[in-house]
Amino acid sequence: MIVGDEEEPAQAVKAYCDACCRTTADGGQELQLAVLQATWRLGAIHEGERYHIRLCEECFFRVLGDLRFQRAIQEPFDEPAEILRTFGRVIDKRGEGELEKDE
Repeated sequence: MIVGDEEEPAQAVKAYCDACCRTTADGGQELQLAVLQATWRLGAIHEGERYHIRLCEECFFRVLGDLRFQRAIQEPFDEPAEILRTFGRVIDKRGEGELEKDE
């Protein structure tokens, strides 16, 4: 949930994680949030459903961990550990360019 400007989260007064209900502001009061969203279109099992879930850093990495686990059990011996460790990441920690992303 965002309190303030819904269209521009950077201008919002407060934002809360939809999973744990804690504030997503860091110590400096900057909003730190991730968004998990989906719009299911014609032909999908969940056709017409839309999802938009705001997550704090802790909940985001919990969800990401679950996704990494699912990926690992699908092909347990085919994925190098580095692929699983960086699964989903597109920019490195320093913001110095894009990592390769498998499609």
